[in-house]
Amino acid sequence: MPRPGKRHREKAALSNEAKMHGVSDQTDVEMNEVDQNEVDQNQVDQNQVNQNQVAKSGTIVGFSAGDELVRRAEELHITSSAQELVHASLKANSAGEKSVYMAASVLSAERDMRTEHLMTKEEALNQINDESGYMRTMRMKFETDMSEKDREIKDLKEMVSALCEENQLRKAENQLRKAENQLRKAENQLRKAEILTLRQQVEVLQLAADASSMRI
Repeated sequence: MPRPGKRHREKAALSNEAKMHGVSDQTDVEMNEVDQNEVDQNQVDQNQVNQNQVAKSGTIVGFSAGDELVRRAEELHITSSAQELVHASLKANSAGEKSVYMAASVLSAERDMRTEHLMTKEEALNQINDESGYMRTMRMKFETDMSEKDREIKDLKEMVSALCEENQLRKAENQLRKAENQLRKAENQLRKAEILTLRQQVEVLQLAADASSMRI
């Protein structure tokens, strides 16, 4: 096999060097990406640390020795709503300010809950008053209905009494008719007796007349 020439050997060396540079460049890029990932992870860790510090600060404010922060929070929540304080907390620059606003928002929320609870009691009292008014209205309606029923019962009693009187009147009329009939019967009997008596008298007179004529 023939040995390659000088020019060919130079070209091969350049090619090998280029290949090595390419590998090195790729390796550098990958290393840079790894470094960037480490930086990002460090940033995430730092953010987590900051969040933990904020949470810890908030805990201290809410439950332990942050008397000044609590005082400021109490002052804030008197004139601000919980929603406004939460927005202010999000805009705050330091952990202390965030803690103050968050504590104030908690106090404000508790105040709103107490106010809502009082409103609920007031509504309950109003409801009781409404129900009492409704019961009074129903009682008045009941009394009115009872008065009307009493009047109806009274009218019915008067009607029954009138009917009873009418019935008694009818009975009296019937008794009167019976008495009239008995009177007519008596009159008829009397007439019959009178007629009989007259006939007897006529007969007696007739007999007397006949006897007189026979003597003559």
